[in-house]
Amino acid sequence: MDHTSSLVSAWTAMEQPHTCPRESPHGAHKVKASQVEGEQTSDRLGNNGDLGCALRDPEQSLFSSVRQLHFKTSLLEMVEELRMRRESERHFEEKFNQMITEKQELEWQKETLASKRESLLREHLEEITKINKQFKSKLESLEAEKNKFQFLSEAAEREVNILKDKIKAQNLSVHSLGKKLADQSKSP
Repeated sequence: MDHTSSLVSAWTAMEQPHTCPRESPHGAHKVKASQVEGEQTSDRLGNNGDLGCALRDPEQSLFSSVRQLHFKTSLLEMVEELRMRRESERHFEEKFNQMITEKQELEWQKETLASKRESLLREHLEEITKINKQFKSKLESLEAEKNKFQFLSEAAEREVNILKDKIKAQNLSVHSLGKKLADQSKSP
C-alpha cells in the first residue's frame, strides 16, 4: 500500500499550481500602473509576473514532467503488480480447485474400495462359514462311518473269536473222538 500513498502524494503535488514567490521591495505596498501591466503580461506567460519565475518555468515544467513520468512509472508498476497478483491468485485458485477435485475423487475411491473390501470380507466370512459347515458335516459322516466300521470290526472280531473257540472245541472233540475210536479199535 506504500505505492498507493506515494502515488497519491505525487498526484496531489502535480495538481497544485506552481507559483514563484514574488519578492516585494521595501515600500511596495502601493500598487503602480507598471505593476498591473506587468501582471497582465505575466498572466499571459502563465506565471505571477516575475521575470525570474518566467525563466524558471521550463525548469518547473521539466520537474513536472519528471514527476508525471515518475507517477506513470509507479502507476504502470502497480498495474503490472496487480496483474501479476491477479494472475497468481487465478493460478492458485485453479490449483486449489484442482486439489479439491482430486481430494473428492480420492475420497470417492476410498469409499468405493472400503465398500468393496467390506463386501469381499463378508463373502470371505460366508465362504469360510460354508466350508466349516461342509467340513463339520463331512467329519460327522466320517465319524459315523468310523463308528459303524469299528462296531462291525468289533462284531467280526467277536464272531472270529467265537468261531475260533468253536473250532478249538471241535478240534478237542475230534481229538477226543479220535482217541475214543482208537481205544475202541484196540479193545475187541
